[in-house]
Amino acid sequence: MGKPVTIEIGVDEAGRGPFIGDMVIAGVIGLSSTFESLVSIGLRDSKLLEPLKRLIILNNMLSLDIDIVATYVSPIHIDRSNMNMLEYTVICGILKYLSYSHILRQHQDAGVRIYIDEVKGYNGKIGECARGLYRGNVEIFIESRADAKYPAVSAASVVAKILRDSNIKALQVIAGETGSGYPSDPVSRRWLANMYRDDGEPPVYIRRSWGIVRDLAPSWYVSKQVKHGKKEKSLLDYIRRGVTYGDQPTSGSKG
Repeated sequence: MGKPVTIEIGVDEAGRGPFIGDMVIAGVIGLSSTFESLVSIGLRDSKLLEPLKRLIILNNMLSLDIDIVATYVSPIHIDRSNMNMLEYTVICGILKYLSYSHILRQHQDAGVRIYIDEVKGYNGKIGECARGLYRGNVEIFIESRADAKYPAVSAASVVAKILRDSNIKALQVIAGETGSGYPSDPVSRRWLANMYRDDGEPPVYIRRSWGIVRDLAPSWYVSKQVKHGKKEKSLLDYIRRGVTYGDQPTSGSKG
């Protein structure tokens, strides 16, 4: 008998903290042996890799039997939603997309391990979502710093980071040097202060509910109006209605 086959799924995000640009959440699925082969060429948490190394890792991923799904979450959705609830909703959507992977069809008797970076307050709900989609021999690990512990999550972090960085580079063509977009970045703070005009319209690519906008561009600031006890419209609700506001899920697969 051959060695038992295990399928791994990893999910991670990039761009949760910045006040500029989309957040990107990515998911990957492949055999555990495939992710191990990426570790042998340097795969690890994307934050610990140089940009060129991340691209090398991604090019290798695209040449292997790995399916990839990524969702861009725009500032308008972030401003209107509880951040953790929004992540939970998008992660469930990504898990649903990955549940159709050809890899699962080809290895129907394989065990499935799902690794997801922690979403505070929603780990249980994410687990329920995963168990509803992946029945049978499935294990679910939702942990803080999962991108540093599990190769499948490291791979997802590489995808999310590359897409987020590419998005910011494209944005800078029209917006100028924005810096990283993090509130602690002096380049980003100067950019916002220089962009701000009290009587002007805020750019659609900033998150108006961030504290730095309240401090440096007060008339652009909006507080989050998330009503508790009432079902909040999620990103998936808009997708189901065909209203995406530019947040279309993108997938790259060879399935």
